[in-house]
Amino acid sequence: MGDSRQTGSTTQPAVACEQCGLARICFPAALPLHEIPRFSRLVRRGRTLSAGLHLCRAGDELQAVYIVRAGTLKVVHTTPAGAESVVGFCLPGEVVGLDAIANQRHAHDVIALEHSSYCALSLDKLQQLVEQTPGMRQELIRVMSRTLGETHQRMTLLARQGARALVAAFVLDLSVRLERRGLASSRFRLGMRWRDVASYLGLTFETVSRSLAALRRSGVLQAKARYLTVMNRTLLENVAGGAGCGDQKPSGVIP
Repeated sequence: MGDSRQTGSTTQPAVACEQCGLARICFPAALPLHEIPRFSRLVRRGRTLSAGLHLCRAGDELQAVYIVRAGTLKVVHTTPAGAESVVGFCLPGEVVGLDAIANQRHAHDVIALEHSSYCALSLDKLQQLVEQTPGMRQELIRVMSRTLGETHQRMTLLARQGARALVAAFVLDLSVRLERRGLASSRFRLGMRWRDVASYLGLTFETVSRSLAALRRSGVLQAKARYLTVMNRTLLENVAGGAGCGDQKPSGVIP
């Protein structure tokens, strides 16, 4: 991998795929047991990134796909004029780089928001596995299908006009993603800053703050700094759907 990804990265003791807590949602999930050791031998594990460092940069040649093991990363789009916007977040168990396979180049910057760790599977090794391992082709299709399905579901959740509905939909989506990964989903710490969330939602930071305050007053959730507690999941789902909390079109939407 190139220097743009590895500057400042370190290694930590590696955990074999068979023993990883994320194995049930990662690439090996649907592989026959006898094929998992072969997969595990080809994966580079134990790589870490400090907050602010790039996993990959827009325009970088695709050299590997990455699986987030711990931490949170943001996906950033930069316009030709230099304006930046957050277009996604990567959580543990999620795969980074599948969208670059078609053009062989990454379309966005992927940046660690906190100390994070990941595994890497080189593109050559991935192709080798697909050709030589019967279950890997189906597994790759499964992971890509799941990623696409989750992306569509996220777009549907976030296709809201009201600021409170947008913020509620974001919290709900995050809770669902954590739950799928066997992590705490009703009380958790955000790996991202609220300003990054505002950029992702296309809102101002002030509008997000007001929406959080309204959700707290309504008993939907509790928020203290970057710690969230979902108090009423049903009400959260209702607000995310555009109902409740007196939701109105946001006045602070960024054009």
